[in-house]
Amino acid sequence: MYLIGTPIGNLGDITYRAIEVLNSVESIFCEDTRVSLKLLKHYNIRKPLFSFNSHNFLKQSELVLKKLENESVGLITDAGMPGISDPGSFLVDLVRKNNYEVLVIPGPSSLTASIALSGFKPNLWLFSGFFPKDKSKRKEIINAYTYSGGHLIFFESAKRLFDTLFWIKNNFKINPRVCVFREITKVYEEVISFELFSIEEKSELSNIKGEIVVALESIGTFIDKEKGSYQLALELKKLGIEPSRIARLFSKYLGVNKNWLYKQLLQD
Repeated sequence: MYLIGTPIGNLGDITYRAIEVLNSVESIFCEDTRVSLKLLKHYNIRKPLFSFNSHNFLKQSELVLKKLENESVGLITDAGMPGISDPGSFLVDLVRKNNYEVLVIPGPSSLTASIALSGFKPNLWLFSGFFPKDKSKRKEIINAYTYSGGHLIFFESAKRLFDTLFWIKNNFKINPRVCVFREITKVYEEVISFELFSIEEKSELSNIKGEIVVALESIGTFIDKEKGSYQLALELKKLGIEPSRIARLFSKYLGVNKNWLYKQLLQD
C-alpha cells in the first residue's frame, strides 16, 4: 500500500513520483471520490476510486486488505498527507499487522507549511488535529501547551475561529503570538499574525472563510507548584529578593513563564 501526498490547494504542488505511483497502482482509496476525481482528471489518471473516510473506514479497511491480496493500493486524502488527521493511521497499522508493506510518497502538508510560515523559533511543536468542541478536551490541550513550553498548532473551522481564540484568551489569560493561516497555496492565501490579547480587535476573523490552520507561539513553561522549582522561588522571596527579579531569572535560565510566576509569588 502506498500513502501518497496530494496538493493542499494548488494542483501544481504534486511530485513526479506521486503521479507515477498513482498511475501504477490498481486501486485508489480516497477521502471524497468527487474531490479526488478532479485531481486525477487534471493529470489524466484513470483508476478505480473507492471512498475511505471517518464514516466508512472500518468497512473499507476490509476491502483494502482483500485487494492487497492480489494488487497494489494507493491511499490519498482530499488534501495533503494521509494519516495526519484522518483514519489513514488506522489503516496503516492494520495493513502492517497483516504483513503487507506500507510505503510513503511524501507530499504537501498544511501542517509543515504552516510551521515554516510561522517564523516561530525551532522548538517542540504540539499538534492537536482539529480543535475539539468539548470544553474538557480543549482544556487538556491548552494545559499541555502551557506546561510544555512548546508551540501549539491545530486545525479549526472558519466559523469557529474567532470564538475559539476568544475562549482561549478568556479562560487561560495567556498572550502568545498567534498566526492564522488561511487558504495556504491557494489564490487567497493569507497569514494573519497578532497577540492573543488583541483578539477583540480582530472582529474580521468572525467572517473569515476558507481552510484554516492556527499556531500559538510558546509562552515558556509553568512551574508545578508542588515541585522543588517553585519552592526555590518562594525561598528566594523569603530572602528578600524581589518577585519581579526572581521571575526574570527563572524565565531566562529555566524557561518558566515570567508573568505567571510573578503573579503567583505576589499571592503566596
